[in-house]
Amino acid sequence: GRARVNWNCFTVGSNIHISRPAPNELPLVNYSYQPLFRCLSVANILVLWGVLLQEGRVALCSRHYALLTPVAEALLSLLFPLQWQGMYIPVLPSGMSDVLEAPVPYLVGLDGTELE
Repeated sequence: GRARVNWNCFTVGSNIHISRPAPNELPLVNYSYQPLFRCLSVANILVLWGVLLQEGRVALCSRHYALLTPVAEALLSLLFPLQWQGMYIPVLPSGMSDVLEAPVPYLVGLDGTELE
């Protein structure tokens, strides 16, 4: 079954409910992991997974815009049962590269042709 914790805060009407899904409930994904495993090696995927778990900064670079979002979404789904709380921009517009200097964790997709 489910584990559930109810905590009554000291303020009136403030209750916090924490629960986890049953062990057999996995997140449903409507996309393929194929782009992720075709673009990156298993070793690189594990490194990125570790950086995301530590709330680090990840910038994905590709010459193909169509790959950025599926790869980013697949990486985020690997965090289950956790959820990414940092900044998430799967395709960063070229005029917003200043975002990369932000002192917050992020997962950002960049156009690889602009980096050359």
